[in-house]
Amino acid sequence: MVSDGLAKSPSGLATSFWKGRLKMSTTHLLLAGFMFTVGVILGGQAFAAEDNDARARKFIAQHEATIQPLEIEVGRQRVGQG
Repeated sequence: MVSDGLAKSPSGLATSFWKGRLKMSTTHLLLAGFMFTVGVILGGQAFAAEDNDARARKFIAQHEATIQPLEIEVGRQRVGQG
């Protein structure tokens, strides 16, 4: 009786043969999933950065149009009082 690490029955031999291949396949699948996830995250951050720049420009324009004139007026009133 030779012990080569394989099962003695034909079905056991097939199971033993595929066992190592399935582990490698699972590892590749997990690695591909991880790489896909990282790609999506990094890609999303690039688009988010562009959106943030546009949002910042819009906020500054709105601030200069609405809030800044109010601040200037309040400053004039304080100077007139003092």
